[in-house]
Amino acid sequence: MPGAWLTAKRFFAWTLAYFGAAMVAVWFAPQGPDAVSLIWPAGGIAFAALMVHGLRYWPIIALPLVPLHVWILPTPWLFVPFSIAANVLPVCLAVYLIHRMTRASDPGFRIGTGLQLLGFGVGISILSALIGVTGMWFSGMATPETVPARMAAWAMADLVGMVTVSPALMTLLRLNEFQPLEADVAVKPRRLEFVLWTAAFLAGLLVLWFSGQLQSHFALAVACLPLALIVWAALRFQPVFALVANMVFASGLATVAALGLGGFQAPDTLGETAALTCFLLVVALIPPILTAANYQLRVASHRQLRRARHDAMTRLPNRPAFEIELKKWLSRSTPRGVLLYVDLDQFKIINDSLSHAAGDAFVLGAAGILKSRLGPGQFLARMGGDEFALIIDDTGDVRTFAAGLAESIAALRLPWFEQVMATTASIGAAPFDPASDEFGEVLARADAACQSAKDQGGNQVFWADGGDGGLNEKRNAMRWAVRLTAAMDEDRFRLHCQSIVPLKGQAMRRHFEVLLRLQEAGEGNLLLPGQFVPAAERFNLGPRLDRYVFDRTLRWFEASPNVLDQIERISVNLSAATLMDEGFPDFVRKRLGDSVVRPEQLCFEITETSAVRDLAKAARLIDRMREQGARFALDDFGTGFCSFAYLASLRVDYFKIDGSFVRDMGHSALAQSIVRAIIDIGRVTNTLTVAECVETTALRAKLGSLGVDFAQGYAIDRPRDISEFFSAPPPDAVALVG
Repeated sequence: MPGAWLTAKRFFAWTLAYFGAAMVAVWFAPQGPDAVSLIWPAGGIAFAALMVHGLRYWPIIALPLVPLHVWILPTPWLFVPFSIAANVLPVCLAVYLIHRMTRASDPGFRIGTGLQLLGFGVGISILSALIGVTGMWFSGMATPETVPARMAAWAMADLVGMVTVSPALMTLLRLNEFQPLEADVAVKPRRLEFVLWTAAFLAGLLVLWFSGQLQSHFALAVACLPLALIVWAALRFQPVFALVANMVFASGLATVAALGLGGFQAPDTLGETAALTCFLLVVALIPPILTAANYQLRVASHRQLRRARHDAMTRLPNRPAFEIELKKWLSRSTPRGVLLYVDLDQFKIINDSLSHAAGDAFVLGAAGILKSRLGPGQFLARMGGDEFALIIDDTGDVRTFAAGLAESIAALRLPWFEQVMATTASIGAAPFDPASDEFGEVLARADAACQSAKDQGGNQVFWADGGDGGLNEKRNAMRWAVRLTAAMDEDRFRLHCQSIVPLKGQAMRRHFEVLLRLQEAGEGNLLLPGQFVPAAERFNLGPRLDRYVFDRTLRWFEASPNVLDQIERISVNLSAATLMDEGFPDFVRKRLGDSVVRPEQLCFEITETSAVRDLAKAARLIDRMREQGARFALDDFGTGFCSFAYLASLRVDYFKIDGSFVRDMGHSALAQSIVRAIIDIGRVTNTLTVAECVETTALRAKLGSLGVDFAQGYAIDRPRDISEFFSAPPPDAVALVG
C-alpha cells in the first residue's frame, strides 16, 4: 500500500505539472485556439517523466489535455483526439525505442547521450507536428495554405520545450543515483563564489530587462550576459545546478520574447518565429553540452585517479592511497590511532604448491574477511602481495579487535579444486600519536612489529613498544637496508684485501680475499661487514651486493692491469641468496668476457650453512661456475652440521677452517681435534685447507705442523685498502715471479 500511495501521489503531481506547463503555453497563443505556441514546455515534462518512470505514465499527458481543450482554450471536438495523439504517441514511441536501443536513460552527462536524446527530440517534434497540424486541418482550424507554417511552428515549439526542460528534470529525478559520484568529481566552489555568481546572474537578468525597455533591437544580444554566467555555472558548479539555472533562464527568455515583454517584439511571421526559435535552441543547448563535456572529463579523471589509488584485484585502496590516508590521520590533533600491519603466514606455500591463481583467490578471501570486520571510520588498504594495513582509532577494545582479525584469518577455509586452502596471519600493531609521531616512524614500527610476530611463529599480534630491544633491532635493520641501497647507488663501498699464504714453501703469486668496508656518508668512518651484511641478507639485498662487489673488483683490476701477473687467486664472498640466483653464472660469464681478469684467477667463497640450505641448487651453481674456470672455497667449515655427507655433492677446492676452532687450539683439545678432522677430510677429498684467524706466529707454526695448507690472519697481515695492499710488498717478502 505505501508503494501504491506513492505512485498515486507521483502520478497526480506529474499530471498537475503537465497541466500547468500547458497553461503557460496558452499565454504564448493569445490570438486564439488556432495559433501555435512559441514553446511547449509540457512536452519536455512529458518526455522527462516517461524516461524516468516508464510508459505507464502516459495518462499524465492525455488527462490534462481534455479540460484544456474544453474549458481553458476551447477547440472543435474533432481536434481533441488529434491533439492527444500528437502529444502522447511520439513521446511514447521515442521512449520505447530509447529504452530498447540505448542506455540514454542513465544520467551520466555524456555528450553522446545528450546528442542522442536531441535526435529523438527532433523526431518527436516532427511527428507531433505532423499529427497535430493534420488535426487542425481536419477540424477546420487551418487552411491548406497555412499548414506548412503551422507544422514548422508546432515542431519548433515542441523542440524548444524539450531542450529547455527535459535535461534539468531528468537530472533532478535521477539525482540520487549518481549523487555519490558527483560528490567526488564535481567542483566544490566556495560560498563566496556562489554568492558572486548569484548576484551577477540577477544583475544580468536586470540588464536584459532594461535593455529591452530602452532599445529592443539589442535585447537578444544582451541575453548573452546571463548565458555567459550559466556557462560559468556549467564549468564550476554541480551539473544539476547548471541545468536548472539554464532551464529557468531559457524558459524565462522564451516567455518574455514570445509575449513581447521587456522591450522585446513578439514574432509575427514564420521567419521571425524560426529565427527566435533557433536562437532559443542555441541558448538552451550550449550550457548542457558544456556541462556534459566538463563532467565527463571530471569523471574520466576521477576514474583514472581511483584506478591509480585502488588495487585492481581486491578493489581496496592501494599503498599510495594508504600513505595519503595515514598522513591525514597524522595531521589531525586527536585522537590517538593504531596502525595494524597484516601479513599472511607462509603464503608462498599456497602460491608454489597450488598456483598463483589459488594465491589470488585466497588474498581475495582474506580481503573479504578484513572488510567484513571494518567499522565506521576505519581504513583498510592492500599494501601489495599478501600484506594489508588497517588504520583505526586507539579505543579501549583495539587489542580485542586486532586479536579478532588474526582469529578470523586463521578460521578462513577456501576450497581449491580438491584442496582446501588455509593459513594464518601475523599482525604488527603500532599505536601512534598525531601530535608527535611521523609517517615513516609509524610505518617502520608496524612493519617491524609484524616481522616480530612472524619470528615468534606467526598467527599472533605483536604490539610495538619503544622499549623492546628486539623490535628496535629490526627497525635498525630496516634502516640499514635503505642505507645499503644508497651506498651502492653512491659507490661508497671500499675494497680491502687480506693475504692467504701457504704454510709449506713460498708463494710465487698473491692469493688474497677481497673484504668489503662501507664508508659512511660525508667521508665518514669505515664500517665492517658485520654491521651491514646481516641486514643485506635479511632484506634480500645479498645478490645485488655480491654483483656490485664482483663488478667493483674487476673494475679495479681493469684500471690496474699491471698487477694481474702478481695474482694467483682472488677470493670473493657470495651470500646464501646468490647461490639460489640461477642468473648469477651468466652474469659472471658476461662480465668476464669484457675483463682482463681470467676466470681461473677467481675463487668464490660460500659458507657451509648457506650451501646446505638447498644443496641441489648450490651444486648446480658451483658446477656451472667451475665450468668457466673459477674455483670455490667452503667458508666457516665445521660450524654447520655434524654430518659431512653433503660434501660428496659439492665440488669445492678449499675448506676454510672456521676461526673459532683456530683461535681455541691453544687451550682446547676439542678444537684441535676438529682441526685435525678437517685436515683429514681435505686429504681424503683432495681439497686444500685454509685456516682463518691466525693471529700469532706460534699458531701459524702449529697449523703448519698439523698439515694445514694455507693461513689467513693478523699473523700474516691485516686487511688493507686494495690500492695500499698492492703498493706494499707481499707477506714474508716473498719474491714474485711474473
